[in-house]
Amino acid sequence: MKNVIALLLASTIAVSLVACGQSKPTEDEVIAAIQAGTLTMQDAINKDYVDEQWAEDYYEASAVPAPDKAEAYMVDDFETETIDGEVFTKSDLSPVTFISFLNPSTDEGKAQYKALDETYDEVISSGGDILVVNVSNEDSDLFKHSKFKVVSYNDSLKTALGTLSDMVNEHGAMGSWNVNGSFLSTWYSIIDVVEFVDKGKYFLKTDEQSTEDADSTI
Repeated sequence: MKNVIALLLASTIAVSLVACGQSKPTEDEVIAAIQAGTLTMQDAINKDYVDEQWAEDYYEASAVPAPDKAEAYMVDDFETETIDGEVFTKSDLSPVTFISFLNPSTDEGKAQYKALDETYDEVISSGGDILVVNVSNEDSDLFKHSKFKVVSYNDSLKTALGTLSDMVNEHGAMGSWNVNGSFLSTWYSIIDVVEFVDKGKYFLKTDEQSTEDADSTI
């Protein structure tokens, strides 16, 4: 519920920024709007809200998962199935996967699906993956030729999400980068393709570094 309130607050801030236009937002307002998905990093740079160095520092800082954050947003074990009837569990997740919870009958869901479809090849070539959760659980032509796996939003998955399920249920499309079982990125309702891929690469780089560090201690 806190996440939903934060999202609504950030959306309100973003709208007010557009309305005011002439006043430059504070750093906190920019961060809130970016995290809500109502302002892309590229737009923030273009409008001179932030500069390239600020954006780079923001990405790097958010790509380093704090232990408490990883624990707080950890997904419990679950078992669901793909639209093809295959069993899909938490163990089937790639180490770095963008998980999108979308309703294919909404404009938001269709827009996010299109963006994910456009970026899929680059995400895969970088070592990541994409998973779509069909929150409506209804058949949709949108998924007929999906490049990535689409799974049902069943009770097992809802329970595994814990309090995050409140936010997922409120929106036509919400997604986040899941790293080793934990949601560590901001939640996207609107996806800027370039920013989205860059963020994924940060998490992939962080995961690779963590693996190397772990191997070196063995």
